[in-house]
Amino acid sequence: MYSVDKINQILKRNLKEAEEFSLDGLSKKLYEVTDVLDFEHFLFAVSVPVTLMRAENVVLTNQPINWRDFYENNEVMYFDEVVLHCRNSTAPILWNDIVKNGQHESKNVVKLASDFGLGDGITVPLRANFGCLGLLSFSNRKSSAILSNESTLLATYVGSLIADYINDVRYEVCKQQPGFVESDLTLREQICLAWVAEGKSSWEVSQIIGCSERTVNFHIQNASEKLNAFSRTQAVSKALLTGSIEPMLVYRSVGKPMT
Repeated sequence: MYSVDKINQILKRNLKEAEEFSLDGLSKKLYEVTDVLDFEHFLFAVSVPVTLMRAENVVLTNQPINWRDFYENNEVMYFDEVVLHCRNSTAPILWNDIVKNGQHESKNVVKLASDFGLGDGITVPLRANFGCLGLLSFSNRKSSAILSNESTLLATYVGSLIADYINDVRYEVCKQQPGFVESDLTLREQICLAWVAEGKSSWEVSQIIGCSERTVNFHIQNASEKLNAFSRTQAVSKALLTGSIEPMLVYRSVGKPMT
């Protein structure tokens, strides 16, 4: 119970007070919670889509620098069983299971990591809005004992709390992109773009929401300018990635005039 209380104290947010976010601040929290869990190392990684064709990766870790250099220089991510698992599942994965059931040693990421002093560990897949995928790993030194059930349960709990920070990470990444704008689309602009995303023409949208085709074009043009987009297609893409439009947004407006 003591560990859970300490974890909550470090990671749970005060809903009544706005907390200023920074990657350095999150890294500090990860150091603190890793110590509470009695692990040696942590790794928090998030892939943030900035367009439909490109993503930026954010990595916060205290793993040995020689291992991180090897991982990056040899593009281990592309055959990393842990990363592949996290893309396809939300269930935590124990590193010891990968050692038993994974690929040949030359491609087994856990065995490769052990050459750099990392021992047993656990990885928790993370999900967030707008297509963000991530993971949180905790591990010990090579000579440490196998993880206890309590350690794996607490690590999974920490993952559920850390996931709440991913949208903050996404915003930090997105605001550094060239041409970034904080869009504030009106409801009319959102509805028109949402129907464009459904493949509707301006005329079809006008019939659905009860206004003129010219009005629809006006709202789509305004939305495109706010999103710094050069076409309808790009406007829809940016609106989806920024959360300016979301699935089922227009359900209340179907068949109703747009007032």
